[in-house]
Amino acid sequence: MKTQLAKYLLSLAALALLTAPIAAQNGQQLRTRVEQEIARTDEVIERAHDAVDQTKSTQAQLAYTAADRIQNGDNGAKQQYHDNAFGPALKLTLMARERAQAALSAARTSEQGEDALRARLERTSDLMEQVRESLSEVSDNGLRNLYQSTKENLDRAWEFYRGQQYRAALKLNNQVEKTARKLLEAAGRQARIGATYEKRLENVRRVQEQAQEMVADCDSETARRLMNRARESLQLAQQLATEGKREAALQALQTGQELAGQAARECGGQQALEQRYERLRNQIDKAAELVEPSDNTAGTLLDQAKDQLDLARVHLDEGKIQGAVAALKAAQLTLNELRRQLEPTGN
Repeated sequence: MKTQLAKYLLSLAALALLTAPIAAQNGQQLRTRVEQEIARTDEVIERAHDAVDQTKSTQAQLAYTAADRIQNGDNGAKQQYHDNAFGPALKLTLMARERAQAALSAARTSEQGEDALRARLERTSDLMEQVRESLSEVSDNGLRNLYQSTKENLDRAWEFYRGQQYRAALKLNNQVEKTARKLLEAAGRQARIGATYEKRLENVRRVQEQAQEMVADCDSETARRLMNRARESLQLAQQLATEGKREAALQALQTGQELAGQAARECGGQQALEQRYERLRNQIDKAAELVEPSDNTAGTLLDQAKDQLDLARVHLDEGKIQGAVAALKAAQLTLNELRRQLEPTGN
């Protein structure tokens, strides 16, 4: 029995002698591995420190702080290593490296977001420049004031960006971009209205000039009142245009044109032209009584006035209103010249 026990103890001793070098070798290998892993983690943490310092990302900063604490803090990976607790040290340094890599990723994301925000701010600045150029062609003070306040908001957005207040910068930039697009659309509409206004203004002026010529030769108080209102509407339109109120100016022009048209019709209807014809015929007949046979110039003017009056009669009989108006106008002008010819000359 004692012999068997001795043999058993000898076997255990032999086994211990054989496994001791293996355990020592495994312990050294683990120590070496932990040293390598800690060194690798230090490299990642150093890179994360540089990235976080550049971007100032809160998320990246939190991840970096956790990585540094797990690696270098009390009871961290390095402390465990120095205490020869290689298993916990390995686990902690791998955990620290994971947090450092998360800090790097957050920093890269923040940097990409920063670049994207800067690009958006630059696009909005270009859009505002387009608005400024478009507003130079219109005179709407309301749009100009809105542009100025929007430009101030864009400047504030850039200030937020430079101060790394990216959320505030993005929010304000979105507001500016939305307003700028509305301003650009409004400026384009105002420019189109401005071009329409200038064209309409010339048309109304021409219509009123033609109507005024008819009213001047027309014995109608109604036509004169209509013509006065037409001229007032034209003046109002010009005033509104000066104030930048082009749409209201267009409405005033429309009113001025309609009133002038009414005045012209008042004097240009068949009945009104017949009355004008009779009035001119009587005036020419009275002037003929004053023409001396020896006054060749007056005689020629009298014949011309009669011919033009006869032509007006033909147009009236045929219902050609425009032709009758033109002939009556010519007859009136010739009659006026005849009257000047018949005026006595001073000694």
